[in-house]
Amino acid sequence: MHRHLVWATALAALLGCTRDLSLPPLPSPGTVNGRVVYAVAGQTLPVAAAGAKVSLVGTSLAASADSDGRFLLSGIAQSEGQLLFQVDSRGSGVFDRQRVINLSEIGAGFGRQVGLGDVTVGQNAQMHGRVILGDRVGQPGLPG
Repeated sequence: MHRHLVWATALAALLGCTRDLSLPPLPSPGTVNGRVVYAVAGQTLPVAAAGAKVSLVGTSLAASADSDGRFLLSGIAQSEGQLLFQVDSRGSGVFDRQRVINLSEIGAGFGRQVGLGDVTVGQNAQMHGRVILGDRVGQPGLPG
């Protein structure tokens, strides 16, 4: 009788243990999406940056914005780093507007899908004038 009770208890425990013991799936690389825009003097609404380049600095990950400025950058497997947004607003082949955003500031990384909405890029700084070396006379390696 005692032996039957032990077997019955063991059988009940085995049948009651129906938990799935498999490992959960690994998260996939993350994504960042949004729309790249820039301001134009005299216009109230920002302009979509068609063809803007969005890249993860130091990697080969990059995406181009469509005609509406929308982009999807996928394959993000890190939570530290910088996204670089570059725009050629004049169509000259030279990026004249850009912006950098840290991945950690937007919560991007492995297994995360982040929507940024509109990302406004600013115009690059420009310097005008001339350089005068008069203050450096007498320093090693310089004439004077």
